[in-house]
Order: sequence, then C-alpha cells, then structure tokens
Amino acid sequence: MLKDKYQAKPVICTDEGEAGQTVTQRALRVGFQVLTMPDGTPDKADWNDVVNEQGIEKATELFKQQELYCPAEEEFDIPEERLEALVSIDDLEYVEADYLIDGILERDSLVAVFGESASYKTFFVLDLLSSIATGIDFHGRAVKESPCIYVAAEGKNNIKKRAMAWNKGRWRETDLKKPLYVVRQSITLPDDEMEEQLISLIDLTIKKNDIPSPGVIAFDTVARTLNGDENSNTDMSAYIRAMDRLKAKYPGVTVLLIHHTGHSETNSARVASAFKCALDCEIKVSAPERGKMILSNSKMKDGEEFPNLFFNMESVNLGTNSKGEPVTSLYLVETAEDLSTKKGKSLSPTEQLGLESYNEAIKDKIGDEPDTEAIKEGLQLEEWRPFFYKMSTADKADSKRKAFDRARASLVKNLLLEVDNDVYRIPGIKEDPDSSDSSDNPGHCPDMSE
Repeated sequence: MLKDKYQAKPVICTDEGEAGQTVTQRALRVGFQVLTMPDGTPDKADWNDVVNEQGIEKATELFKQQELYCPAEEEFDIPEERLEALVSIDDLEYVEADYLIDGILERDSLVAVFGESASYKTFFVLDLLSSIATGIDFHGRAVKESPCIYVAAEGKNNIKKRAMAWNKGRWRETDLKKPLYVVRQSITLPDDEMEEQLISLIDLTIKKNDIPSPGVIAFDTVARTLNGDENSNTDMSAYIRAMDRLKAKYPGVTVLLIHHTGHSETNSARVASAFKCALDCEIKVSAPERGKMILSNSKMKDGEEFPNLFFNMESVNLGTNSKGEPVTSLYLVETAEDLSTKKGKSLSPTEQLGLESYNEAIKDKIGDEPDTEAIKEGLQLEEWRPFFYKMSTADKADSKRKAFDRARASLVKNLLLEVDNDVYRIPGIKEDPDSSDSSDNPGHCPDMSE
C-alpha cells in the first residue's frame, strides 16, 4: 500500500503531542520518514486510536491523505545551547586545576588510593577526609573546606578510635563535630536501588545539617562495594559509570576509591585494566616498616604528580577500656625524609640481617595482634640476639656474635634504631605525653591495621 509514496523506506508513525514531536525530530535526523497524525487528534493518541474511533476504512483514507515528512524536506531549529556541544578547538576555555588539597587532591576527579594490607591506607584517607571536612591544613598544604561522605564497608569497628586519635593529635579538638559522615549500611554498585539509597542518604544529610554538596565521597574498599568481579572489565566499567553518575549528581565532587594491591604485584591495584584507565589520580600507600608510611603519586589528571611524602604514625592515648586498660590509636605526622629508606639502600648484608632479625623479634614479641605499646618499649638485647643468631649463616658462634655487634652498632649509627641501657627502639614511635608509663600497662592492643 502506498508503495510509490513511501518508496519502501522506513516510516515512523508518531503519537500526537509533545512526545510525538520529539520522536519526529530524532527520527528525521537519523534518516527515517515520518507520517504525522490527522488534525484534531487528541494529545498522545496514535493511529490505533484513530482506527478504534473511526473504523478501518476512514482511518485508511486519513492515512493516505497525511503528509509524509522526509529528512531532506524537514528542517529543525537547533537550540543555541546544543551548538555549544561541538565547537572549534580554539574556542575551548582553559580551566586551571582546582584542588581540594593543594597539589594533592583535585576537585571533580576519580581517585584511587591503594596499598597492601596493613599499609595504613585507611589512616591516610581518614586524615585526608578529616582535613577537608574541618578545613585545617593537610600537613602544611592549603585545604578548601567541604563536607565529606565515607562509605565504610571495611573496618567499621576501628573508625571511631581513628577519628578520636585524629581529633586529639591533629585537630586538637575533642568535643566538636566535623561534617564527615559515615555510611554504615552495605552499598554495592552498580545497583539502581542501592544507588538511589545512597543518594537519598546524602541528600537527607545535606538537608538535615544545612551543609553544601559533598567535596569527597570515599568508598572503602572497591572489593566490598563492587557488585561484580573486580577482574572483569565489563563489571569494572559498570562500577565506574556508577561513580560518574554520582559525580554528575553532585557537581565538583571527587570520588575516592580505596583498594588493595595485586596478590603478586604490589605496584598496582588488584583490578581490571578499565579501573586504572578511568582514574584521574592514583596514590599508592606503603609501609616500609612499622610506624612509617610513604605516599607515592603515579597519575595526576591536570596537575603535576606530587613527590613522595613520608609520614610517621604517632600513638595517642584515648583513655581506658572497661577493664581499665589503656586504649590507643595512631595519627599521621609528616617527616622531612624517610631515614630508613634512605639509609637502607646502603646497608651491608650484615646490617640488613640485623634489621630483619629485629623485625622478626618484634613480631614474635607482640604475637598476632599489633601492639604499639610493645613496639615503643622496644627489645632488650637478649630478646633480639637469638633471632639474629638463628637467621645468620655464619658457622661459628663467635662469628655470629661479632656480626651481631657490628650490625646493631651500625643500625644505631644510621639512625635506624636507638638504644638506651641495652634496650633498642625504632625512632619516631614516641611515648605520648598523656599516656601512663608503659611498664604499668602491659599488653594492651592499639590500632595498627590498614
């Protein structure tokens, strides 16, 4: 029917009204022909409605009489704002990088913080978020104050202790509340319902507390908030698109993703390649030894990559538990340089053995649960010596003794260890002035995970 008129090309019969007009414009732009509805057709009605109301014969007659619009014959006015989507490269505007933390964290970016287990990743992220939420400098770097959202899928039990330690050690405030909000329910993305729940929680928090839109939304960790396989590019791409929707919902927000390193590769995150490709910034957190942390920046969207930053983990006393035992946690203090890494590169095999045996002796002393107090106490000479002797390859007892004496003397000289009355300690892990004497409070367990 109507073969000559329609020339066997695709024809769209649109509904009447605004929705039909939208379809008409889109259809013509991609090359379809469009047949309009008869005059007087009610809004949103289609040809089925015409047939039902007027019968098939009348509908066929009206059908033949309708004007057929073809792509070449119809022109549409394109709104000026649409034309801005395609412009000359010379008309583009240069936008300078906008930092939440000067030189460290850009606005409107996707950031990954990754590292091995127990490398202090969460301590770093909470320090970063707390600095932004309160507006205090990030270890001497300017901060633009903004509320922050922290999706805590891991380590919920330790968050309060770490926040208290940061308040006391960095903020020096213990009674004020900062606009850093913790999402305590399980969130896995992509998932339409959970995405709506998260957005609803954030919107309600903004309204209830009369605060601006968040500056950062952090997910701890990717593995616990990903609805899919972290090694699948398809699943990871869908996860990244969910993050993009959050960025679109809250313009200018930075989304921060915490992740672990690969099982055999410690220099990259344990994820599909689509993950790193999507990032604007990537930060590695490593712990060369207990109580020390290094930040390394391998990717920065618009600005220059920042140089390595070095931190000591300082212990702070938070009070006592129900048994009357002291409770402690850690906070970050930046150092000018990392002496252990700098000096360790030139250590002789004997000196290296001395450091390794010291670490093994500490691990044996504290057991499976990290104990900052025991680390601060250090090791008696006779607690350390057996581990060195056991690990030494020297075949005579006197050779082991001489090697041990050389190693411990050199480690002290190179500032890797300090000694007092034959008690050897790691420099930089200091007694908190508010804490009780460690000899009176044996065996308590501070927070040294992640």
